[in-house]
Amino acid sequence: MSSDADLVRYDGPGLRARKDDLLEVYREAYAERLDDPFFSPDRFWERVERGSHREAVRLVTADVAGRLVGFTLGAVLPTDSAWWRGLTTPADPDLVRETGSRTFCINELMVRPDCRRRGYAAALSAALLDGLSVERVALLVRPENTPARSAYLSWGFRVVGRMRPFPDSPLYEAMVKQL
Repeated sequence: MSSDADLVRYDGPGLRARKDDLLEVYREAYAERLDDPFFSPDRFWERVERGSHREAVRLVTADVAGRLVGFTLGAVLPTDSAWWRGLTTPADPDLVRETGSRTFCINELMVRPDCRRRGYAAALSAALLDGLSVERVALLVRPENTPARSAYLSWGFRVVGRMRPFPDSPLYEAMVKQL
């Protein structure tokens, strides 16, 4: 990653304070999908807002010369998490067991299209996970998103099944990385 990026970590209130910047990056990253109701900026922010009230939510931003070039956010899955309920493939019961401190879920990781392939995603991910005391990290990726999927595999994630987290969402691959 270029050394010109300032990485900053935020909690829930800080995340909500950066709403306009986050939505700007989202609109660029998902420009080709914004007509799909699931990918509309309003639906995206609704999902972010709901998760931003979790106690352990984290946001990490990468700013270059005052411009947000990317961000990632996630939280520790609670004991009663519904996150795994969207699995469409059979799963080992131990895979979906949560303790409230076992799994950190990366909900979003995105970089502006004109800033990709410069190491920002890897740096954001590392900063997001820094200092966590969890056993593993989970995330979802669209199977056709070859660059992201390839990056996650190279970072040590493995596919554990397919998941549809919302009735109107696409089918994703669920990936897990042991720490």
